[in-house]
Amino acid sequence: MNQVGDQVQLMVAPIPSGSVIYSYVWDFWDGSSTATTAPFAIKVINIGGQPGTDELHFACRPVAIDGQSVTLNGTITANNPPTILPGVSISNNDSFFAYLTTLALTAIDVDNDPITFAWYTGTTFLGAGTSAAAGNQYGTWSGNGTTIIQQYAATANNIDLVVTADRTVSCYVADDRGGTASVNFVLRGEPNPPPDATVAAGVAGVVFDATSPANARIGEGQTVDFTVYVAPMPQHNLSYLWTFSGSDNWTMPPIHESGTTASQPNGGQSNTVYRNIDSEVISFGTAKVATAHVRVSAANIYTGLVTHTDADYPILLIANSAPSAVTIQRLDNGTPISGSGPVAAGTKIEFVAAGTDADLDLLTYRWVFNQAITPTTLYLWGPKVLVDTTGYAALSSVQGNLTVEDRLGATLNVILPSTTVT
Repeated sequence: MNQVGDQVQLMVAPIPSGSVIYSYVWDFWDGSSTATTAPFAIKVINIGGQPGTDELHFACRPVAIDGQSVTLNGTITANNPPTILPGVSISNNDSFFAYLTTLALTAIDVDNDPITFAWYTGTTFLGAGTSAAAGNQYGTWSGNGTTIIQQYAATANNIDLVVTADRTVSCYVADDRGGTASVNFVLRGEPNPPPDATVAAGVAGVVFDATSPANARIGEGQTVDFTVYVAPMPQHNLSYLWTFSGSDNWTMPPIHESGTTASQPNGGQSNTVYRNIDSEVISFGTAKVATAHVRVSAANIYTGLVTHTDADYPILLIANSAPSAVTIQRLDNGTPISGSGPVAAGTKIEFVAAGTDADLDLLTYRWVFNQAITPTTLYLWGPKVLVDTTGYAALSSVQGNLTVEDRLGATLNVILPSTTVT
């Protein structure tokens, strides 16, 4: 069976002796014509034969020197190769190596011959792919002066590939009579990149400016959370390793941590470590520059190739200042009490405190009074409290102390002046 691409020689029977032929005019199945001076022509088969018959028709008109001619008709047969339909696809291309992609196409055969698929890179056979029926699809055949449009059974085929370098993959579609069609898929990519990572620190009362790192004040329950944000890296497994250091180092182990990973809405990841800093001992001022260093590693899931990037984030560890002073007023019905008083029994003594803190922290006030009645100890909280002396015996006194505490647990203790009750 002739195939598309074959070259054939077409001939007509010799003209009877005595005729003088000027030329032979050939009309082919594809609508083209040519003229020869001999009774044969060379033609490349450029289409398959008409569906149902495999025929390609041609005609030759020997033209005599006197202009007379006769038409001689001929037929050859040729196989139609499979037809690859428009819509071949690549699911993923131009990604970072290595990446997974799916190549897909659909084919028909207008002769209804069974077809098979073969995928190659150069001369390396990759496989037959996965085939599935794809319903009926329209195909068009034109030749022999006619056009045939009808539906044919279609077959879809795809193959999954891991792309590790630029390359061209070809799919060959063959029927069982030797016809073949092919299509090329050009796959591209870029070298496996390091992760794109940025680090930030979250600190209660954090301070930022353009020239210095964040400030973290050391105190009870204080923590610093360091977070690295990594842009999406498809086809990679990410891992994290945090190391902490500084001008005086951090006093508490461990030095290395893997952190806690979370997915981000953009498809990337974040990884966070929490560092307790209340055990860092600084008596005053800024004593430590602590640096969080993180290495983000990305392992390609197909090749195992590992890339990494390093990022640092420094913070200043600052000593917390305890409340520095407190003023206390005692009032009897709005009138300040001086010295030890006295006040009459039954008086509700008002105590008012105002503390001073260098860090401008919100302060809490805890009052403890020794009473001359039951209960013998009275606990009150807040910057303004009342002590009721009802039931106090003559010449007894109101005594106690005040503790002023900032938000990080630093305290200032003062003894309250004694107030005599008459």
